[in-house]
Amino acid sequence: MSRIAIGIWRGCVSTTLDFASSLLLIDMAEGKTGAREEICIKSAPPQSIAMRLEQMGVGVVICGAISRWLTQNLEMRGIRVIPFVTGDAEEVFRAFANGTLDNRKFLMAGCLPDARGAWRCRRRKGNPRRI
Repeated sequence: MSRIAIGIWRGCVSTTLDFASSLLLIDMAEGKTGAREEICIKSAPPQSIAMRLEQMGVGVVICGAISRWLTQNLEMRGIRVIPFVTGDAEEVFRAFANGTLDNRKFLMAGCLPDARGAWRCRRRKGNPRRI
């Protein structure tokens, strides 16, 4: 079984995971969707989010923007981070489950992977910034 967490706000992927108020947790087993649960993380300090997700058995986090610090903390705990995603949370989850999350319609504006697979977002016209 795999557990996926999506940072959400009003049914959509939250713009920034570090400041998300809720997470949608979805269990998957053998390609089928299992239990769903929405948990509040609004009052959780950022340093506890990674530990809490690890304790809950989350294997993948899908989110909008995310700080480098939180990304590293999640990855150190063996949690895969899929950043810079936007859209309706249910539609994003279906795309993840179907292997079509790489569709450009789910990318945050201005964010693209570079040739090495590292994410880059444009801060200003012609001035990309590595995230």
